[in-house]
Amino acid sequence: RGSPAAADQLAAAHLNILSVANNHSMQHGSEAFDETVRLLRNANISVLGLENSDPVILRKDGQSVGMLAYSDVPDNEFPEQTKYSKLNLHTCLAQTKALAEKVDCVFVVLHWGIEGQGGPTIDQRKVARDLQSAGANFIIGHHPHVMYEIEPTDRGLVAYSLGNFVFELPWDKRMRMSGILDINIAAETACNGCRAYAADFWPVWILKSGKPILSKHTPEKVSLEVPLVYGGLKSQALHYQGVKKIAYLLLNLVRGKTSLKLRFLAWKLKCKLVPQK
Repeated sequence: RGSPAAADQLAAAHLNILSVANNHSMQHGSEAFDETVRLLRNANISVLGLENSDPVILRKDGQSVGMLAYSDVPDNEFPEQTKYSKLNLHTCLAQTKALAEKVDCVFVVLHWGIEGQGGPTIDQRKVARDLQSAGANFIIGHHPHVMYEIEPTDRGLVAYSLGNFVFELPWDKRMRMSGILDINIAAETACNGCRAYAADFWPVWILKSGKPILSKHTPEKVSLEVPLVYGGLKSQALHYQGVKKIAYLLLNLVRGKTSLKLRFLAWKLKCKLVPQK
């Protein structure tokens, strides 16, 4: 429910593609979703992940890059929504294969994974392999709120989850560890008919205000020649999140808009106690 001015702010920050395939896009209904799409397009931002829409294809310096996006997370408000693309693996593989025949490189952006889990599931790893076999070069994931491993493969690269970036979940450091994946696609062809590429990762730390800055601990970019688990943590699992969230809220209840927080708590309590129709 952001300000419409945010679309122009995103464009001013040189963001030119945005995926709307995620479980919060429809949170305020169809009209708000449609307005979001319209505002983004008016700001010359390509919208990715719309149901029954064509892939986004970029062409520059004799190269072509195609992009698809899907959500594998049930929609919070409208489970049967048809506005953005849900991950139907059969359809996704067919669309990936068709796109790979038209462009030099294929990106598949996936909203997937389990919140609070420390790494990709066995099923996610299988889906990633299937997508790459169908022609995807780069698979970019998000949703679990933490960084997962970034895995170079024969066909390209899989970033199972890039975690948060501009986000305010300050009660656990793992949700504040973030980063920028920087992929430079070369003009020449590498193995398997894929374009050669170089990939780097810029570690980022999210301040309690929600603002991302380059990490003080690892301020330099990291070359992705081998699988990377950000921060060297063997487990990114989020333990006791409910307790941490409540404790943080209570400790900061009198800061900022206290009445708004109390209204929010009352609404959450009502949702728990009163059956939803």
